[in-house]
This record gives sequence, C-alpha cells and structure tokens, in this order.
Amino acid sequence: MIALCVDDEPILLKALQRAVEKSPDITETFTFEDELDAMMWIREHPCDIAFLDIELHAISGLELAQRMRKVRPGLAIVFCTAYPQYAVQTIGMHIDCGYLLKPVQAKDVQAEIDHSFYYIFIFFKTFYFSTLYIYI
Repeated sequence: MIALCVDDEPILLKALQRAVEKSPDITETFTFEDELDAMMWIREHPCDIAFLDIELHAISGLELAQRMRKVRPGLAIVFCTAYPQYAVQTIGMHIDCGYLLKPVQAKDVQAEIDHSFYYIFIFFKTFYFSTLYIYI
C-alpha cells in the first residue's frame, strides 16, 4: 500500500511517518507539511491511504479529505489530531474514515491500516459491480 501523511508540524509528521512505516503493509510513504502540495501530489500519483492532520494552514484536513476523495474515490482516510472534538465532525461528513489521537502509536496506525483494507475492498467491489452493470 502507498501511504500519504500530511501534518504541518514537522516533528509530529516525522513521528507519524515512523509509525506508518512500521507496518508491513506499507510499501511507500510520502509526507507533506503543506496540504496544497499534498493535494497536487495526489492528483498525479496513486495512493491507498492518507493520514491527515485536521488543523492545517490553508484548508482543514476535513476539507482536504473531501477534495482528495473527489480525485481518488477509493482513498482510505485516517484523521490524526490532538483534538477529540473533531470526531463528531468526521462522522457528519459521511465518509468512511479512521480517527487517531496524537501522539499516534504504531499499533493504532496498524489497526487503521487493517480497517482500510475492508474499506478499499468494499469500494472496489461496489465500483466493479456497478461498472459491470452499466455495460450489461
């Protein structure tokens, strides 16, 4: 799996990267401190899972997730934040996503990666059968 990590705090971004790279399921990890750079990158590159801080500079991680899903509908999203009150907002967005409180732990990251396999499977199964139905 290809992972993307976005956090505007370099120390927390490095810690997140280390936790993500401990997973045997992750083959590549790309990191960005700037959410707009991350958005430009995802338009041009495949990605399976994105770990996003919620409080960023230009746009929030919530808005970034919505924009990324428009470009990559099957992208698994995991929000990483120090603020638990955002959990309610993520539920209200009606997107399947994970939620981790900082500082993140490798075991919690792995649990979200494991959950993302389920999301990706369901998304592509639904996409495949709906596309197949169109052609029949």
